[in-house]
Amino acid sequence: MCGIIGMVVPGQQHGFSYNEVKTMEQLLYLNALRGQDATGTVVYNNDGTFIVNKDNTPSWEYLQTPEWNDMSHLLFKQSVAFLGHN
Repeated sequence: MCGIIGMVVPGQQHGFSYNEVKTMEQLLYLNALRGQDATGTVVYNNDGTFIVNKDNTPSWEYLQTPEWNDMSHLLFKQSVAFLGHN
């Protein structure tokens, strides 16, 4: 089984708030109940670009990777949508 989570920035703002990013992390962590084989994330930026990241680890390990750290910093600055998959 697998699960999908997502969030879109409200209104015209660019970038997610600290609480919204922490909520995404919690959802991704809990979503491992639906599948632990791999974790992937996609960020859609306000300039129309996508950043895709996938790892063959459960979410609790993925959330500790440098790749997630880099992606989470982008979420604060320029992202308008986020999708996660377990």
